[in-house]
Amino acid sequence: MNKFMKKMGAVTLAATVAVSGIAYSPATSKAEEEYSDILTQSGTAVANTDVSYEFAISNEAPTYVDIVASKPVAGMVAFYVNNSEWSTVPLTNDQNTWVYAESIGAYVTGWKFNPVAADYKVVLNFNEDVDYMLDIYQEKATSTAVISSNSIVLTNGFSQTLTVSGGEVASWSSSDKSVATVDSNGKVTGKKAGSAKITATMADGSEPLTCAVSVKKNEYNETKGYASQVPYGESVVQVYKMSYDKNGNLVLKVRIVNNRGYKATKIKKLSITVTNDAGKKVGTYTVKNKSVSINTGNAKDFTYTIKKKDLKIKKADLRTATYKAPGTLIYTVPR
Repeated sequence: MNKFMKKMGAVTLAATVAVSGIAYSPATSKAEEEYSDILTQSGTAVANTDVSYEFAISNEAPTYVDIVASKPVAGMVAFYVNNSEWSTVPLTNDQNTWVYAESIGAYVTGWKFNPVAADYKVVLNFNEDVDYMLDIYQEKATSTAVISSNSIVLTNGFSQTLTVSGGEVASWSSSDKSVATVDSNGKVTGKKAGSAKITATMADGSEPLTCAVSVKKNEYNETKGYASQVPYGESVVQVYKMSYDKNGNLVLKVRIVNNRGYKATKIKKLSITVTNDAGKKVGTYTVKNKSVSINTGNAKDFTYTIKKKDLKIKKADLRTATYKAPGTLIYTVPR
């Protein structure tokens, strides 16, 4: 059987009276896309015999209870919250309780109430045998809540806190905890490279808010440079990769590109300083004197390691790090 309130389309309340805190609305109807189903049951009730159903409500959005019956019938409907009796509504076998819905050929009565999040039970008791259908559903709450970011990029091992304005968050969750976790305060932490979705479930039952998270390795990377990219008469010291080894040492992959016009034969007083995104020094590697052989128009790669004990910051976000590498190259000038 089609649900009465959803089938008929929105109409004005025909009558509303207060019954033990529940609004009785016998001719209310609602648009289906605006509501979420909680419970739908049907059967044949035996006269003066209780029929009970349990359900749970997780938010405070307005909630509707409809009963559709094959005939107008007297009786009682009782509501319980967390096993305590909350409200009892008497039924009469006339138009004071029932409205005939010609479109479905049945009689309808219904209630609207504003719930608290709790476990509920409804007990039906009719004075006569009757076929019935019970339908309980809830408005889909609308919200102006906004999440602070719809997408973020995190470095593995580092965190960023998401916030929601304009609404209360009931819970946070991650679609893949092996990639990114989130705590009860919205703090998202990268666990390994990959993608995950963080969801904020709203207390008012409105649409959840989401943030796409991309977790990257804790590495700094640049594309290696070549002599053709360096103006003639110049040389460049490039750090093209930074990463931590298994012992926590900071490993620097360095390329020296020579387009000076002469052969480079020595590195003198080269100082590579790494800083984090806040401008704080992570560590420095110094080359005082080192013989090299780099012909003009060529490049050469080197690996330098800053020991963990020499690092000013033991765990830095290398993906967002920067560096400076001032120094001097000694060249051989043909006679």
